[in-house]
Amino acid sequence: MNVVEQLTEVSFANVPDDTKLCEMGIDSLKMMQVGAYIEETTGRTMYKKDIVDLTAGKVREMLSS
Repeated sequence: MNVVEQLTEVSFANVPDDTKLCEMGIDSLKMMQVGAYIEETTGRTMYKKDIVDLTAGKVREMLSS
């Protein structure tokens, strides 16, 4: 999660799991960087729709496994 917080320049601490990244003020370029990081880290393909629908909880879940 530290890498995601560095990429987005936003703290995920105390953010409810159902909060979308766009609702956290993260712009589309940074969201794509998060998607690319998730792909690299997990091996899971992240499509544009997946990235747009990312929530704080989903990011935590994907990076914890």
